[in-house]
Amino acid sequence: MPESRGISAVADIGSLWSLTGQLNLRKPSCRHAGNSFSRCRAGLMFRTDWYLVRKAPGGRMRSKECAVSKKPKRRWYQFSLRMLVALLTASCVFFWWDPLGLRPPPPVPIETVPRGTTAHVDVIELNEQYSAQLGQKWQQVIFWSRYPDGQLHIREWRIDKNSRFQFDHPRRLLCTCSWIEDGIRCRVEAPTFRASKSSDDPEILDRVALSKADRQLLWK
Repeated sequence: MPESRGISAVADIGSLWSLTGQLNLRKPSCRHAGNSFSRCRAGLMFRTDWYLVRKAPGGRMRSKECAVSKKPKRRWYQFSLRMLVALLTASCVFFWWDPLGLRPPPPVPIETVPRGTTAHVDVIELNEQYSAQLGQKWQQVIFWSRYPDGQLHIREWRIDKNSRFQFDHPRRLLCTCSWIEDGIRCRVEAPTFRASKSSDDPEILDRVALSKADRQLLWK
């Protein structure tokens, strides 16, 4: 019985010794060289973590710790979730602010207000005309509103004499035009301002689509 146990122990030691060729055997380090007990204990230490062992290109076995792993290069089209959220937020803010004016302003309700108060239209136009027959040019201010048919039509217009009209842009999507008429200060606001030059009178051309009697006045 003791002989069989000895034989099995020798077989176990032989199998362990054969496995050391495939496992990463840890040799005693220099810090264990001081005492015999630590040197004997470190002499039988070996690593059994099989997942750290892989086959090298040359056919030898080496540990994954010794393998030099290079970080893969990131492609230009690769991005993280944080970057995706940041780009989505920036695009939403950009289109909400609309600095390029891609989104048209909402239509302004057509209302006739008492004289002396501020009137609102959709477009204020400063039009410059030149007449070849008369050989002279003049400016006129035209106030446009979007009528129920969905088109812009003239509500009122004034001849600009001696530059009595004052234009101001206090903030984005707001243009104001003010002047004094018969001792009363008139003021008109609009989200859009435009300047144009033409040989034909826009006010006369607009009478074809909307008669002068059907125009909604700015003031009562």
